[in-house]
Amino acid sequence: MYPKALWKLFNKQTRFVLGAYWFLTLLATPYMYWLVGRFDTDNSFEFHHSLDSLTGNLTLGAVIALACIVMGYARNNRYNEFTLTLPYSRKTIFFSYWSFGTFHIMLATSMSYILTYITIQSTYLHTYMASGYLWKAWSGYLLFTVAIYSLALFVGTFTGGFVSQFIITLFLLILPGVFVVTFDELLRIHTVRDFSLLQYVSPAEPYSLSMLTNTFEMFIEVKNSVIVYEYYLPNWSIHTLLSPLLYIILSLGLGLFLFSRSKSENNGKIIIFERFQPYFFGVATILIMILGGFIIPLFLPFVQPERLYSFYLGAFITGILCFFILRRIMNKKLTWLK
Repeated sequence: MYPKALWKLFNKQTRFVLGAYWFLTLLATPYMYWLVGRFDTDNSFEFHHSLDSLTGNLTLGAVIALACIVMGYARNNRYNEFTLTLPYSRKTIFFSYWSFGTFHIMLATSMSYILTYITIQSTYLHTYMASGYLWKAWSGYLLFTVAIYSLALFVGTFTGGFVSQFIITLFLLILPGVFVVTFDELLRIHTVRDFSLLQYVSPAEPYSLSMLTNTFEMFIEVKNSVIVYEYYLPNWSIHTLLSPLLYIILSLGLGLFLFSRSKSENNGKIIIFERFQPYFFGVATILIMILGGFIIPLFLPFVQPERLYSFYLGAFITGILCFFILRRIMNKKLTWLK
């Protein structure tokens, strides 16, 4: 049965962020191409478009916020409890969360593709753009965006509010790249070596959605009526295609499993499953200590950064602060009652 009542409820909850997402998706990219198409090629100009740009990041941020509002914010203001009282199973409610966001992502992305295609075909840009670029870029971006939305929903099944869901989702998105860079720095300050883990960043790209979406780029430069056009796409290997599909499948499977077992009385907490809280507390403390070991010495005038003792001093200070702060807020409930 089509959950019409649920979709009406989700529309009411997310109308502002949904409007922002549609605005960014429909206007940002087509408008940029339209601006370039209006330039006179007798003049000199440069144009660079990337999903790693401000508008691209804002669009992906709106996708994450959409998932966080429909699930995380609903936990904060007790909308979630009302939703569970409706005559729908938890399986139907969870897949309604996913189908609602995926429908808007697919529709907005498809309309953006059509507008961009019309813009390119009606200007001189169609002479310089490879015919398969736009289709590959938009279809790949659609797949990765749905994967990011699915991951954000999965995070919402074990977090108790908007803030914790948003932060943990961002962390999981950048985890592969951050893991390599962080441990490369740890090895650098602890050992003397001639190799670098950064050489493994490229192999890690197929497993990081943030790295993959950042590889869509287009560059146009006009100098003395000569047009230089370049575009970059991810390597369309089996890993590139399977990675977002695996994110979607695993996020839906694990998300449904956790959502069917979540307890409404823990809404508002950072982690709603009490058995997961000690693991989250330990992992978060260790990761923040490592980051603090690199950052804190930069602000201490009496130590030299990038030294072994300064790393442990910064990690110790950060660890103490993190321990007491996390311990204090782990069981706090953040709710915004209406």
